[in-house]
Amino acid sequence: MRVLLGGPAYRLQMDARHAAAMITLTHAVQPIIAGPIYLHGCPVEDARNRVMRQALDAEHATHLLSVDSDCWADVETVLAMFEFAAQHSADAAVALPVPQRDGRCNVFRFDDVEAQTGFERVFYSDISGRKPFRAAATGAAFILLNLDWYRAHWDRPPWFRTFYPEDGGTTYFSEDTWHTMNLGKRGSAPWVYTRGRGYHAPEQ
Repeated sequence: MRVLLGGPAYRLQMDARHAAAMITLTHAVQPIIAGPIYLHGCPVEDARNRVMRQALDAEHATHLLSVDSDCWADVETVLAMFEFAAQHSADAAVALPVPQRDGRCNVFRFDDVEAQTGFERVFYSDISGRKPFRAAATGAAFILLNLDWYRAHWDRPPWFRTFYPEDGGTTYFSEDTWHTMNLGKRGSAPWVYTRGRGYHAPEQ
């Protein structure tokens, strides 16, 4: 596994805890980490798409660990997440839940999967400690993407875009939610690695 580290850097800023975690990670797994890509973009979907393009063009890289510059996780959790992904090498993505202040996290479910209604974030307490599972969608604040899967099944942009349903309402799917929803439509719904968690600076 050759992992490329990258993600959007909001306002060209990086939380010190993110930087410390990534430095520790690169020292822990050398030479697995293949090099960082951090890009500023407005809207954020622009940065995510440009990171993805550069990652796919890096032929030496097998995976992209995309982590927002205001998020981080313990190194032990990330290494275990890598091991899980290696065991599921035919799948597209493994996401790490990042709890928020309201108790929910960046993992989504449908009340009715076929009709795709009742779409909502789940409470972290409901999934913490359970076996890893496939979700209807996840956020991309902390996600490991299998570049070989994308090269075979989704090699052209856009990979990320904000989507407004055709009902004319103001409810929308964020760029990362749209992305992971489409993974399921392409036959590889994202895994949620529940034996650890990520952290988000505004929530700490």
